[in-house]
Amino acid sequence: MKKYGAIVIVIGLLLSMSACQPTPDRQVVIGKDTDILEQVAKATTEPKTSQEIEGESGPRYEAPSRWEAKYEKYDGRFKMVIDADVVVGDAESYPVVKIKPYHIPIEQANKIVKAIFGDQEVYHN
Repeated sequence: MKKYGAIVIVIGLLLSMSACQPTPDRQVVIGKDTDILEQVAKATTEPKTSQEIEGESGPRYEAPSRWEAKYEKYDGRFKMVIDADVVVGDAESYPVVKIKPYHIPIEQANKIVKAIFGDQEVYHN
């Protein structure tokens, strides 16, 4: 009985000493308010006047002049080799663009599956 009492006391002490973290002073998760995001994007991508641009020196965006990469997946059945010149234009601003999902037609999906899996039988649910 003494063991049981000691266990209850220890558990009670542990529970009384545990505490939650204090509430943060600022909001941790920013809401999905797209209007505010669009306003910020528009504010940062407004084109500059020619007078503002004349005062700047050097390129606005730097990138390597060439991009080379090799990727291989699925035991060599999928290979991608990239060897491309990178051209950065003298744009006054780089706009924010909207994208939309691309729905792959079944014919293209079948070609992709064949390229990845070859003649193996593919199971899907």
